[in-house]
Amino acid sequence: QESQLYSADGALMVFGRALQEFPSDDRCLDDAERLAATVDTAYDQEGNPLPNGWEQLANSYADALSVHEAPELQSLIGKRLARVFEEELQDLEKATQTYQYVLSVVPLDMECLEQLDRLHTEHQQPAELASILEQRAQAADDAYAQIEFYQRLGELYETALQQVDDAIRVYRKLFDELDKESEDPGTALERLYLSKAGYNDLYAVYET
Repeated sequence: QESQLYSADGALMVFGRALQEFPSDDRCLDDAERLAATVDTAYDQEGNPLPNGWEQLANSYADALSVHEAPELQSLIGKRLARVFEEELQDLEKATQTYQYVLSVVPLDMECLEQLDRLHTEHQQPAELASILEQRAQAADDAYAQIEFYQRLGELYETALQQVDDAIRVYRKLFDELDKESEDPGTALERLYLSKAGYNDLYAVYET
């Protein structure tokens, strides 16, 4: 038991090694994170602060990712690592990179997409957010959620990114397929076609 170990720091090292062998053990994962928090506020016998517990745990998670190639384990450990980077180490760049890494292993992972949506929205990164919304719309299994993602995406392309052709593509999908009852996609298409003098396309919208 950890109480029998020489220090919280030593206990965390033991749990870090255990993660290599039992990466999906919830108790091991939770205890390791609890110890990381403890080490952050602990001192050795000479009164010196112990090394950063969360950095040690992040290294252990990274080591586990390099050892276990199964997608479900990559997803489980990767999401935990991303959370540690964001919430405990305040390293948003590494948190984002880690969520992106998980997506490269488990495409369209809903939790990763949701977290990246939040991060890119909070930090005003419209190009990166557009990529995530494209994927969220693709992954959505609910028509209302898909419409919401495409509405956000169309507005993002039109305003923040000023990519008129992409905005038209998105609004056309809403107008032609997903949200035929709403007037909003048609109004947006009218505005966009007028901005680029696309009168033939605009007439087609009027005739629909």
